[in-house]
Amino acid sequence: MTESRKLHFLVASYMAGGMGTIHDNLFSMISDRDDIDASEIPVHLEPASMGVPWSKELKFRPSLIPGTIRNSAITRQGIQEYERQGIRFDAAYYSQHTIVTFLRSFRKRVPFLLAMDGTPLFYHKYGLWYAHPYFEPESITARVKHRITKSIYHQAFHLLPLSNLVKQSLMEDYGIPENRITVVPPPIDLRSWLCPERTSDSQANRPIHVLFVGTEFSRKGGDLLVKVATSDEFSEVHFHFVTRNYEGPASDNIHVYADLQSNTEPLLDLYRTADIFIQPTRADTHSVAALEAMAMGLPVLATNVGGIADIIVEGETGYFIQMDDVQNMSDRLRDLVEDPALRLRMGQNGRSRVEEHFNLQHISDKIVALLKDASASRS
Repeated sequence: MTESRKLHFLVASYMAGGMGTIHDNLFSMISDRDDIDASEIPVHLEPASMGVPWSKELKFRPSLIPGTIRNSAITRQGIQEYERQGIRFDAAYYSQHTIVTFLRSFRKRVPFLLAMDGTPLFYHKYGLWYAHPYFEPESITARVKHRITKSIYHQAFHLLPLSNLVKQSLMEDYGIPENRITVVPPPIDLRSWLCPERTSDSQANRPIHVLFVGTEFSRKGGDLLVKVATSDEFSEVHFHFVTRNYEGPASDNIHVYADLQSNTEPLLDLYRTADIFIQPTRADTHSVAALEAMAMGLPVLATNVGGIADIIVEGETGYFIQMDDVQNMSDRLRDLVEDPALRLRMGQNGRSRVEEHFNLQHISDKIVALLKDASASRS
């Protein structure tokens, strides 16, 4: 009797910021499963960083082509290479619609899930810091793009927004029925993000360490935290900035790390030695870094924007801080600096929340189940 073929799924993502981390986490879990096969297409701007065998064979220079066309072309070439190898995909998971906008025939023959951290109109409402091109929604170009995006959303077997705000945009701005949407938040790989033992004794008789993680320094509010770090009140507190474009003075209590990669041991060490995590962001669709901090048992101070509202439980896992309000951030930071028991309690609550709601194992199981349903829908 011939053994039945395993279902083979495609996992393709636009690797911008936190979406790249989500892709890496998700694919690592899905590809380890014995019941299915999976192939990936990580869509980077430059082919050298794509990390897939065919990336060096691209017939064009990605950085010279407009975004959506470039992203779709990279995805198309990856799919063609896999299919030349004899791989037949049963369903696909895409993160961000731009990577398949111009793959109409493949979208029609292979059912797909579509994940997103925001819709174009969501960015127009909430994400001005992203410089999104939908600033004039009544222009002819914007209307055409809207129709194309809407058709892709409606064609998807199921939509997987990262937050409830994005779910609301899908329903109100694009007319997607609620039963075709499941909020799937950023997953954290708890196999790597192991919470260190934190006690009052382990935090005694040493400086407090505050951690900031954000590639885009200004959008993430790094300049605001610099003002706190350079104030006389917090001169004994050490501030650690993980960012590629730090803008601020040098100071004995400011430490900058420009080249740390996600899920690496040096970054994990910073989370282990930190006491408090702060992200005073001005615009965000979600925050993988805040979830990583909670997984490592840290209380989190963050602005209540975008999907961050789904992450923090006010007063239990951390505090929401007011946008562009240095005094409010200082007041909340003072509360945590002066109260070790509060830091520990919030950190423990945060870890429990990640285990329950943001666990990579549980989320990947949910996505695979939906991929199997998508595959079954072909018949």
